[in-house]
Amino acid sequence: MKSNEPLLSVLELKVLSLLSDDFYSLYEVGWFIHSNCGYPKDESAEIAMNAVKSLLQKNMVALFNQHLGNATLEPLSDAQFETKFQVVEQWISQDTSKEHIVVTATDLGEQYYQKHYKRT
Repeated sequence: MKSNEPLLSVLELKVLSLLSDDFYSLYEVGWFIHSNCGYPKDESAEIAMNAVKSLLQKNMVALFNQHLGNATLEPLSDAQFETKFQVVEQWISQDTSKEHIVVTATDLGEQYYQKHYKRT
C-alpha cells in the first residue's frame, strides 16, 4: 500500500463495501451495521454515523440530498450536515420526508474498495 493512502478500519471497509454499490439512506447504513456487523440495534446508529464521518474525512464517501419522486441529487450543504446528518433519528428510522440524505462512495472510495477489499 502506498504510504499516502489512508488506513481504514475493518468496519469502515465493510461500510465502504456497501456504499461502493449504490446510494443508500442513512437508515440503510445504520441497518447494515446492525444486521451485518453484529452491533446491537441501539448502538448501530452512532457507530454507523461515526464510520461514515470518518470515511467523509478521508474523501471516501459523499453525501447528497435526494428529492423523492425524481432522481435529483444535490450535494449536502454544511447547514444540512449539522441539522440532518448528525441527528441520530435519521439513522434509526426510515426518513419519509420529501427529501432525505443519501451517501455513496466517491471515485477514490470505489478505487480503494476495489484494491483492498479482499484483504479483510
